[in-house]
Parts: sequence; C-alpha cells; structure tokens
Amino acid sequence: MMSAKDFQVRPAEAVDGDGIAEAHIASIRSLGAKSYDPEIVDDWGAPRSGDLYRRAMERGEIFFVALEREPGKNDRILGFSSYRFEQGKHRTAVYVRGDAARNGVGTTLFTSAEGAARQHGAREIDVDASLAAVAFYKANGFQELGTGEHALQSGKRMACVFMRKHL
Repeated sequence: MMSAKDFQVRPAEAVDGDGIAEAHIASIRSLGAKSYDPEIVDDWGAPRSGDLYRRAMERGEIFFVALEREPGKNDRILGFSSYRFEQGKHRTAVYVRGDAARNGVGTTLFTSAEGAARQHGAREIDVDASLAAVAFYKANGFQELGTGEHALQSGKRMACVFMRKHL
C-alpha cells in the first residue's frame, strides 16, 4: 500500500509532458476500462505525445504531477491534475494510474488544482467527469448537474457526468 511519503506533488514543467501522456493513457486503460466499452477505451486512450500537454501549458493550463519516490529509480509520474479557464468556466481534471489509485494521489493532485483555481478567482469548478471518476469527484465535494457526452479527439462521443463544486 502506497502512503503520502511514497509520492510528492509539484507543479509540472514542459519536460514532464511525455510522463504526463504515459500516466494519462495508463489511467484510461486501467480505471476507464472499468466503466466503458473497449472501443471507447481504445479511442480515448489512444497514444498521444507529450507535445499535447506542453502546448496546453503554453496556452496557460496549469498542471501538477504526482511523482513516485523510489530510491535508486527515476521518478515515475503516477498521475496529474490540471486547471484551466475555458469558455467562461474554471475547469480541472485529475488522472491517476490504476496501480496508484485509492492511495491519496488523486485527492492530493485535485487539492493542488483547486488551489490554482482559487488563486485565479474561481468561485466554482466544473468537470466533465468520466463514469469512472464520478465517485472520486463526489468525495471531493462535487455535485452532479446532469449527464451528457464528451467529444473525444476522434469525434466519437463518450458518456460523462457534468459536475460542479462551489468554493
């Protein structure tokens, strides 16, 4: 069982882009696969480059990474969170590798993203939660607004739950 001393959270840097991409795909393929059909998981979890995250950082999206702390090994990114202001809404996202889930990593990452939202004047945070993440967001103070669909990069659509947290 992992504990808080086994990982640290810090603001992400451009050099973390590839590790963020790997953690994102690992999260989708492990945790997302519990709630979606393989076709959606394959599309949603398609290989992606770290450039996607580096470009988002250049546009002002703020990322945080959780790093596994294992002596004698390179730090592995266990998950990430992000904060952005988009279309008039303060938004966050959290993704954690399946082998790191349920150990406080996601909550610690979310707390960092929530802090960034507060620093940018947010009074509420919105998420389009995957079906796999609804319980996580509820545990972190979000309320369901309704169900809908999220458009994947391919144009395919996946079910999601619109959620909001008042700060």
